Amino acid sequence: VRLAGPDATTGPLIDPNYLGTERDVDVMAAGLAIARRIGEADALAGWRGTEIQPGPDVNDAASVRDYLKKSLLVYFHYAGTARIG
Repeated sequence: VRLAGPDATTGPLIDPNYLGTERDVDVMAAGLAIARRIGEADALAGWRGTEIQPGPDVNDAASVRDYLKKSLLVYFHYAGTARIG
């Protein structure tokens, strides 16, 4: 987190440094491989279609790494903010 400039009303510059190291990329690539294996499980055959993201063309280590570096984004799913019952 850094100051964007001298104006206190300007929001800060935030760089979370996702995929900042090769280990970060390796861990994400391993996670993608696990997700793909789960998606290919026989138990899911009745619901499975063609892979959309990253798609069948992303099929080697170099293309997976490139895909991750170009497409990674952060997603927040807030839960538990409202009382139920």
